[in-house]
Amino acid sequence: MVNRKYATGTAVFSPCSDRFVPVGYHRSLTIEQILEKISKVKKLSGLELSWPGDFPDDDGKKMKSLTDKYGIEIAMVEIDTSTNPEYKFGMLTNPDENVRKDCMDYIKRGIDEIEKAGCRKVNFWLGQEGYDYPLQADYKKNWDNLRGNLKEIAIYNKNIKFCIEYKIKEPRTHIHIATVGKALMLALDTKMDNVGVNIDVGHALMAYENMAESAVILSLYDKLFHLHVNDNFGYWDDDMAVGSVHFWETLELFYWLDEIGYNGWFSLDLFPYREKWEEICVQSIENMEIISEILSKIDKNEIKEIQDKNDSMKMVKFLREEVLRKAF
Repeated sequence: MVNRKYATGTAVFSPCSDRFVPVGYHRSLTIEQILEKISKVKKLSGLELSWPGDFPDDDGKKMKSLTDKYGIEIAMVEIDTSTNPEYKFGMLTNPDENVRKDCMDYIKRGIDEIEKAGCRKVNFWLGQEGYDYPLQADYKKNWDNLRGNLKEIAIYNKNIKFCIEYKIKEPRTHIHIATVGKALMLALDTKMDNVGVNIDVGHALMAYENMAESAVILSLYDKLFHLHVNDNFGYWDDDMAVGSVHFWETLELFYWLDEIGYNGWFSLDLFPYREKWEEICVQSIENMEIISEILSKIDKNEIKEIQDKNDSMKMVKFLREEVLRKAF
């Protein structure tokens, strides 16, 4: 069975507020309390952070001392570009040139602190880079700014891998980097080897993508840099337990990740409003482990033969007999 590396974002251990209960459904924890809880979850060895919010005094060295204390590896750090109301019209595509310059300085400072924390992977989820109404945005100017600013960021530190995380909507009605195709186009357009893509399973489902196909497409260009795992019903970013809704699609994703040789993190991006923090992590990992066990036992050659014939009903039968019947 493939030995997978599991990480979690700190949002899993947040109060999990929504617009009906803005104070959240859980109590707030300090970053050290979060680290302590993560250290007790079996098979969870990595952590995703947000800079500056998760870093004590915004300081990378202080963050590293904390993660070292609990024996947890920093899998990736996201630079917060989406939660400050001052930048409601975006950072990299803000219509004000002076704001864009200030934001670039902020991002570069974040990169410096993230490197001090011992992490060499930075995530960009550019949720405010988009528009809400027809004719609101200058698409050409915005895409020029996205391409140019991301290239400048990648040149600033070539030792860091920069991940573009796409999402079709929320908080804007339209986010510019909405799909795997747009994210890949942008990564390639920078012409920088250290710019790639982070697939968030829930975001792919919202975009009506087949997440396995998206992973394969990115791998063809060596641009699959990271993976966020979760689940939803396809119309909203619910961040539910992994494999709880789209079990078969998750199994297919893991099959193809093994085929393309993905050896990166499987990072939990969950939002347990009413569930227990630790329990949603445990059940998500257990689901991924059972999927890995299934894949280690089924006949891969038969899968290839069925795929070569493009025989959908034979695959339905194969999955029923190889997975369901053997399980019972």
